[in-house]
Amino acid sequence: MALGLSFAQTQAINGSIRGRVTDPAGAAVPAAAVVVNNIATGFTRDTQSNDEGYFVIPNLPIGTYTVTIKKEGFETQRNQGVVLDAGTEAVIEGALKVGAVSTTVEVTGGAPVIEPSRISTGRTISQMEVDNLPLTSRNPYNFVLFQPGVSGHPNPELGVPAW
Repeated sequence: MALGLSFAQTQAINGSIRGRVTDPAGAAVPAAAVVVNNIATGFTRDTQSNDEGYFVIPNLPIGTYTVTIKKEGFETQRNQGVVLDAGTEAVIEGALKVGAVSTTVEVTGGAPVIEPSRISTGRTISQMEVDNLPLTSRNPYNFVLFQPGVSGHPNPELGVPAW
């Protein structure tokens, strides 16, 4: 009988956005609609805050996002310029103000990117670095094969060179 094993990978190629939605008194706002939108790619994902006002949107492709928080009876809050790099997490504190349904608050300036759950350092590889490395496929996902504990097998369709 064969037993299959799976190993988790510690490096992430995506980012996430999390936060808490509160009212002016600091109380949680449950069931607030949270929408993230990458203007450059058109990628959109939405969720709602839970009973304690918290929300998490994991596994977002890297890029710059606009985060919109809406709840009936409150002003809409829009956070623009939220930049996600590989393995990073942006924290949005959605302090909603009481207002009419049609009122919108624009927040210009990105959210601070923190990494409370990471113990290693990482960064996004630039296009110039990809062009200057001696890879025949120019596929940045092949760089994962250089990480300790990662193994792969040759696949000419994906540009992974044979060893």
